[in-house]
Amino acid sequence: MIHLCRAFPREGESGESLRGPFVKKAHTKMNTIKTEWNLGNFTVALSADVDDGQLRYLASKGLLWLGQRQSKVDKTLGGYNGDKRIKGFKRSEVSYTPTLAKGLTADFETLEVEDEITLTPSVVVTEYVRETAEPKYKREKEVAGRHESKGDLEEWLADKVGYTGDTHGEDGEYSVEMLSKLKAFLDEALKNI
Repeated sequence: MIHLCRAFPREGESGESLRGPFVKKAHTKMNTIKTEWNLGNFTVALSADVDDGQLRYLASKGLLWLGQRQSKVDKTLGGYNGDKRIKGFKRSEVSYTPTLAKGLTADFETLEVEDEITLTPSVVVTEYVRETAEPKYKREKEVAGRHESKGDLEEWLADKVGYTGDTHGEDGEYSVEMLSKLKAFLDEALKNI
């Protein structure tokens, strides 16, 4: 039996320091939970006594785990070409659209726990806005810098990327519009390699 934390303080300790979701409380009804899985050539079995609060916490983590392992998600976001996963595909590079949000909502409407056991959660998908307002565009800045040092940035952007707008903002940095267009061009070019 694995115990998540000591139930009572040791002699000389105060019980006040024993806080957090995995502290057992005296006179609390305990639930025994068990799990088992294969780890290479080993079978690992765990069993733990948890109270109702700990059980809710673990159930929330279990639902998170199930949601994050939905294989349909990458197909919805465009990470597959037929049945083959696209090399280098990153979910974080897919822009939010209401159509994709609707597709993701459908993907999460049924979560398979194991064979013939499913959950049907309530699903809400919204746009996640990162704390930084502008993407870093590291790769795009490197490409633009190489062409700028050659002296052909504007010509190259017009001919290859189809971009004829401003290459720099008022602050002297590359314009976000140009970097965004260059990113789309490079992403498409990498898909065709």
